[in-house]
Amino acid sequence: MSTRIPLFRQGYSEEAISRISEDVAEVLRSGRLMFGENTQRLETEFSERMGGHAAVSVNSCTTAMEICLRFFGCDGKEVIVASAGFVTAATSVWRAGGEPVFSDISLDTFQATVETIEAVLTEETCGVIFVHLLGMVFPEIERIRDFCRAKGLFLIEDCAHACGAEWKGAKAGEFGDAGCFSFYPTKIISCGAGGMILTRDEELTAFARSIRVFGRGEDGRVYLEGNDWFLDELRSVVLRHHLAELDANLTARGRIAERYRRALAGLDGIRLFPEDGRSRFAHYQFPVVFRSGLRRREMQAFLLSEFNVQSKVVYRPVHTEPVFQGRAVRRAESLEVTENMLDHTLVIPLYPLLSEADQDRVIQAIRAGLAREAPPPPPPMAKFQV
Repeated sequence: MSTRIPLFRQGYSEEAISRISEDVAEVLRSGRLMFGENTQRLETEFSERMGGHAAVSVNSCTTAMEICLRFFGCDGKEVIVASAGFVTAATSVWRAGGEPVFSDISLDTFQATVETIEAVLTEETCGVIFVHLLGMVFPEIERIRDFCRAKGLFLIEDCAHACGAEWKGAKAGEFGDAGCFSFYPTKIISCGAGGMILTRDEELTAFARSIRVFGRGEDGRVYLEGNDWFLDELRSVVLRHHLAELDANLTARGRIAERYRRALAGLDGIRLFPEDGRSRFAHYQFPVVFRSGLRRREMQAFLLSEFNVQSKVVYRPVHTEPVFQGRAVRRAESLEVTENMLDHTLVIPLYPLLSEADQDRVIQAIRAGLAREAPPPPPPMAKFQV
């Protein structure tokens, strides 16, 4: 059988590897493993690349969200989170003392809308965590930003999938009160594990810089209940050099996504997400929506057994995860779109190191899987509505 095509493989250029090696050696010689030149440069370079707001490095995106939630004061209050995502957005609300409330998503974008947020809004709601799922920024984010401002709600953008994504020139992370980024091993850029807070709020910036290192102030005294949530110099080195390759990374992802799109558009039994010239998707993953959950499960097994191609579901709906069972977590009356869309969707291999030959095999595998049975096509996804 052919060599397996993995769902994801992280990659660094030989030039980046060489520079990382040199800088890591320099850090080790210096003996300074925290809050040195590389962390400072990383935050400055990330800020410049993402629109100029303050950037505060931390040890994970989950930590970034918890810090923001603590700053905005969600203790004892509710925070609306779409159930289409990973568990960390909701569990970070718990750790900050709040209660997550699960909203549904749009059939057309996999993301929350003003309407799905408003459906679970109460007097206890203090804010919203909005997930740019799969690295796609849709125009709805502008409506949600304006809605949150009008209602006096904070808005945190979960940009774990969307590093470098844009809508009409504005970067993911610039729309809300804070954007939280992930540098987990599978993310668009990575240092193994890490996160970043992007914000224009000077008080949040100061709070985050203190709480990430045990709540210390500039005088070394402890003013907050914090933790060792900082990003060390070694990981800052790796991330600085990977950040320098972000544009090339996004260009390669976009080229592969467009190749998939041309090859798969119009096939019976699947639908693809709409694209718009005003948006630059990060293309963290490429979703293919199948007509039924059964076909999705069959297709996943077929791709692996017959073509040795890995794929995965986007996520399981967060409200169905065992950690939430037996707890009184409030949710929308219906999460039907979340449950159906996630169960009907596979993401297929997409990363800069994916060769054209492997892309062709992925395309061939999906075409072959669909050819086994030809169901009527699903209704088309709606176009952008601005």
